[in-house]
Amino acid sequence: MLKHLAYQDFKPITIQEFLDCFQESYQLSKDETLEQYMDWLKDFHRRAALFYQAVCLGIQLTTERAFKHEYDIHEDDSIPYWVDDEWKYYWNTKAYDIHDMYTTLWEHHSSARTDLSEKIDTNESPSANFQRYLKRRGPLSKEIDELWFNTSINTPHHIQAELRKLPYNDYLKTPHWQRVREAMLLIGVAKCRELSCSYCDESWYGEGGESELDVHHLTYKNLGNERYQDLVLLCRKHHEQWHQSKKLLGTPNIEIT
Repeated sequence: MLKHLAYQDFKPITIQEFLDCFQESYQLSKDETLEQYMDWLKDFHRRAALFYQAVCLGIQLTTERAFKHEYDIHEDDSIPYWVDDEWKYYWNTKAYDIHDMYTTLWEHHSSARTDLSEKIDTNESPSANFQRYLKRRGPLSKEIDELWFNTSINTPHHIQAELRKLPYNDYLKTPHWQRVREAMLLIGVAKCRELSCSYCDESWYGEGGESELDVHHLTYKNLGNERYQDLVLLCRKHHEQWHQSKKLLGTPNIEIT
């Protein structure tokens, strides 16, 4: 039976959440903090557009594979013209609605990013205070990612307790973990964070490649309500290497960016 996962509709953090977290602690003016927020927001919409584009592609590929299997068409062959009507009916009944929903999200984030790009004056130099801040602290982007993730993954205490009772393999099948995984894929642009993979700066999106990425627990102390710093995206090869080297050497022989 063909089954499509229900991916989450992720929203960016609000400007008020951002200001509450960063403005006072970093002693920035509202304009300086807003500049960082707008840059992050534009990049969030870019990453979200890539995420939902990959979701749409995954739905298309999954539906095509299921149709080919049902009609004994080799998976590497194109769908022949003499089953066009059957394919159109199959697509409309099995995938059209959910594909259309995620296409709308993809288009929304693409449009939002374009609108923000037009509003932000990239030629305007930051203030002197802001330049000194960037030199001292560096861009806030990673800290904003952490705030977004920890705001998006906020499991009630009673559900956390139930999740922690589950065997780990069952835990990985829960809607909670699906949301955690999707949030990490979106914010991390489906990139393995191991040094040699990260150096290539290649996303695993496309042709279902993101399914070869794992979300690895650096710690299990917040199981059921993972925090951003608890997790890292690793490709299957480097995830296995992490566990094998830790088992043999007592410490993982993996460098993470």
